[in-house]
Amino acid sequence: MKNVIKFEVLLVDKYGKKGTQERDQYDAGSLDFRLEIILKEARK
Repeated sequence: MKNVIKFEVLLVDKYGKKGTQERDQYDAGSLDFRLEIILKEARK
């Protein structure tokens, strides 16, 4: 497991550090997606 990369490192590489506009947009979209899944599961 030496080659395991933390998810936060991948996010910083692709979207930048927290507080940047691109990262904030990703985080907001990610939250929307997670809430959508939770609501779908609750309706079942």
